[in-house]
Amino acid sequence: MPRVVFRRRITSHGPLRNPSAQRALYLLLEGYECAWDLRASAWSFATELSDLLAEGCSQVLLRWLMRKGYMKARLFEQSRSRGRDLSAIGHNAFPSGTRFVATKTGAAVARRSLRLSSGKVTGRGRCSFYRPAWINSRGELRFRDQPVAYLCYEESYQRTLVDSFHQRGWPKRLQDPLPQADESTVNVKQRLRNTVKNLNRHLKGSGLRFYVTGAGRLIGWKGVD
Repeated sequence: MPRVVFRRRITSHGPLRNPSAQRALYLLLEGYECAWDLRASAWSFATELSDLLAEGCSQVLLRWLMRKGYMKARLFEQSRSRGRDLSAIGHNAFPSGTRFVATKTGAAVARRSLRLSSGKVTGRGRCSFYRPAWINSRGELRFRDQPVAYLCYEESYQRTLVDSFHQRGWPKRLQDPLPQADESTVNVKQRLRNTVKNLNRHLKGSGLRFYVTGAGRLIGWKGVD
């Protein structure tokens, strides 16, 4: 019988399908967009090596991302305030103290990769990459790299909710952040529910939803398809 040879299909974008690579891209993109928003140096919002390794990204995968031109690396030591460029690291491991930033190409690839996966990846569970972003000065709420709502100052309770999530780094849930009130005169649980209901009216079709839980004392957010 003729021997059957199974050939593995290899594509240039294969490593991008790795959940660890996508988590690394999200962190790099987050720093890139923070720097852009403040018109600051990208290195002011660089991602630490330990953060990328904690996401399961191996040294091999990090070198691949850099050699593809998706990110840059610098080693920051006490004697070097600007850091030492590590673009020629070759096959060596990145040393402790290395920080990374996305390049323009890397940011574009990150956005495209995460958008195609709808901001989610399967692994040990479903992991949402995208977190909302709040630009207070413009009253602009963004999600999945798109503006999803503009809140005017008259919508102060809604802005308070969004601003509280923003200040805490967008945890999945937080305690009711609305101003304290005398519960004998104000139904604070209903006030929170009404605020969330009105906020969600702005978000129809955006893929972002807020909800009340914890017996009416907690507010959370989630991405929806």
